[in-house]
Amino acid sequence: MMRAVLRALCCAALLLLIACSPARPKRVFPPTASVQQLVVQPDGSWAITLRVQNFSNVGMRIDGVQARLELGQVHAADLVASPGFVVPAGSVEVLELEVTPLEPAREPVAAVLRGGSGLRYRLSGSLTSSEPDRRRDEFEFSSALAPVPGLEGTLR
Repeated sequence: MMRAVLRALCCAALLLLIACSPARPKRVFPPTASVQQLVVQPDGSWAITLRVQNFSNVGMRIDGVQARLELGQVHAADLVASPGFVVPAGSVEVLELEVTPLEPAREPVAAVLRGGSGLRYRLSGSLTSSEPDRRRDEFEFSSALAPVPGLEGTLR
């Protein structure tokens, strides 16, 4: 009987200790953005899917995106948006943008879609967030886009 009471007291003390322990520390890291997909529309505009990634252990509310897209060495477009969405901790959200590309960028994309193997891109700019803290984080991301078989006019 004494053992059962002692065991119950130990469990209660352990639960009390756990309940009083400090909360997990909030770690906020700069988010980043990348191009997930680029689709050439029939009117010549581009539908760009941006992938916004949160590396923090808390959700971030992304209020603004300002970025410069370069394809190869050519300035292709300026991307500006005010999404106002929350990216959960350690997760990703996507943002759909319609942009009119600058004229020098149209030919490299058309060449890749006609049978090229891929096109290097660089996306640089800033992401503005209001939660958990008001901040503006600069980012730069480089990768490549390639034609998607079966999806006309689509690069990923």
